[in-house]
Amino acid sequence: MFTGIIEEVGTLQSKQQRGDVITIKVGCRAILTDVKIGDSIASNGVCLTVTKFDAQSFEADLTPESLKRSTFASLPMGSPINLERALLANSRLDGHLVSGHVDTITQLTRLQKLQNSYVLSFRLDKSDQKMVVEKGSIAINGISLTVTDVTMNAFSVSVIPHTFEITNLHNLKEGSRVNIEFDQLGKYILKEQASTLTYDKLAQWGY
Repeated sequence: MFTGIIEEVGTLQSKQQRGDVITIKVGCRAILTDVKIGDSIASNGVCLTVTKFDAQSFEADLTPESLKRSTFASLPMGSPINLERALLANSRLDGHLVSGHVDTITQLTRLQKLQNSYVLSFRLDKSDQKMVVEKGSIAINGISLTVTDVTMNAFSVSVIPHTFEITNLHNLKEGSRVNIEFDQLGKYILKEQASTLTYDKLAQWGY
């Protein structure tokens, strides 16, 4: 599990096709201080397992499912990658619970700079409308954000300058594709709508 609070922005250094798997190498430093083989690192919101590392980079494998649901298949070399290590049991939860299982890809349709914030608007497919609610949580490229507005075909988030500058959000342009993970609680509720949703079930899920 992750929190959606980005620790470092790394750089995509290489991609190597190995059968139906792609091995990527990500250049970084800060998150490698205590890394071990087998550790989980959220990379642009995708939970990846470290298979190899040194002082300046780590490698991980992307499965066909991850490649289908994320932007990694088309991501060019040198692209900035938002990175976060897995949540520890004694860590503070400053964002929201993020699984690292990306649901879909969408596009930035508008980037507006206000006096003290940025408003980013994204395309919302009809099939995903029920997953996005105003004031609800959403992870965009692994970043925990709050939905500020929802229409029939788009949703918006408001971002403070600090978050905008220390993540790869500031690299986005209109038309840029991003990874989306919808709020887990919302997904559980939708799944259980056909049956009875109780407080006991929510407690079992950690809410």
